[in-house]
Amino acid sequence: MIFLSGIFFPREGGGEAFEWITWFLPLSHSVTGARALNEGQVLWAFPAALLWLTIAAVILIPIAVLMIRRRIIK
Repeated sequence: MIFLSGIFFPREGGGEAFEWITWFLPLSHSVTGARALNEGQVLWAFPAALLWLTIAAVILIPIAVLMIRRRIIK
């Protein structure tokens, strides 16, 4: 996930399908938000990344908790 998130190389260079797939990775939005804060582009990039990360957490954390509970019970 680290190599696909755009930390080491831009995601735009991989083609449209690669960009679309990597858009769903939470780390890529964390990198976008951190870069926006660093470059002073807080107006649109940081809130958008934060919103996506919040939505992903609300959806993925309960799924992870359910999966862990099922494993513990077995």
